Amino acid sequence: MKQASWNDRENREIVDDYFDMLHKHHSGKDYTKASHRRALKKRIARSGGAIEYKHQNISAVLEHFGLPYLQGYKPASNYQSALQRVVCDKLERLPELHGLLAGADATLKMPNPEQELETCDPPTGDGPVALPESSGETLRVSTSAAERDARNRRMGKHGEQFMFMHERWRLSELGRQDLAKGVCWVAHELGDGYGYDIRSFEGEGDQAERSTLLEVKTTNGPRSTPFFLTSNELAVSNKELERYRLVRLFNFYVQPENYSLSPPLCRFVSLTPSVYRARPRSWD
Repeated sequence: MKQASWNDRENREIVDDYFDMLHKHHSGKDYTKASHRRALKKRIARSGGAIEYKHQNISAVLEHFGLPYLQGYKPASNYQSALQRVVCDKLERLPELHGLLAGADATLKMPNPEQELETCDPPTGDGPVALPESSGETLRVSTSAAERDARNRRMGKHGEQFMFMHERWRLSELGRQDLAKGVCWVAHELGDGYGYDIRSFEGEGDQAERSTLLEVKTTNGPRSTPFFLTSNELAVSNKELERYRLVRLFNFYVQPENYSLSPPLCRFVSLTPSVYRARPRSWD
C-alpha cells in the first residue's frame, strides 16, 4: 500500500533535524546520523528508508541553490514542492546558517593548503536538479549587495591564496623548490585584469617546467554550483590555449575538492550572459 505524501508537520520535523545535523557538521560539533534518525522515527511514523530518501530530497533542494549538503545523503531530485518551501523558509529564518553554508561567515578559516587536494572529473550531465514545475519558490535571504560582494571577494581571495600556497607546496614536494619560488599570485602581486590569478608550473620532476596560468573559481557549494566568468577571462583563455587552466574549487570551507578545465572552456560549460553593460541610447 502506497504511503500518503508527507504533510507539512512531517516536512518541518525532518528539515529541522537535517539542518541541526548540517549546522553541527559545519560548526565542528559531534553528531551521528543514526542517532538522529532513531530520534526522528519517534516523532514521524515513517520507515527508515523513507526518512533516508527524504534526507536525499533535502540535499537536492540545497544543491539547486548552490549550497553544501550532508555527505552521505546523495541528492534525489524527485521531491515535493512543499518540501522545497519548507527548506527555503528555514533558510530565510536562519540567515546566519545560510551565511555559514554560503561561505559568508567571517569565522570560516581558509583550509590547509599543504595537503593533497581531492581532484574529480568535471560535471557532465549531472548539473543542478530542476525545481518541480509546480513550484515558483525562490530563496530570499536578506543580505545587501555590499554584503554579498564582500562575501564573494573574501571567499575568492581565500581560494586564490589557497591555490597559490598549494602550488608552492606541490612543487616543493616534487623536489622543485626552484620552481616553487617562481609561483606568482598575479592577482595579488600585480593586480586584477590579467585574466588569470596565478602563474605556476605543471608536470612532474624534470618536466615540471611548463608554464601554466591558473584562474581560480571558488564556491562553498557542490561541484555543480554555477560560477561567474568575465569576458576578459574568457578572452585570455582562448588566447592561451596551451597554458590556461580554470581551477574549480568547491566544498571549499567543508573539505576542498577541485576539477580543472582546459580551453576552449565552451566544451565543458554553458556560458550564459548574466550582466549587461547598459549605455543610454542617446549616446549611441
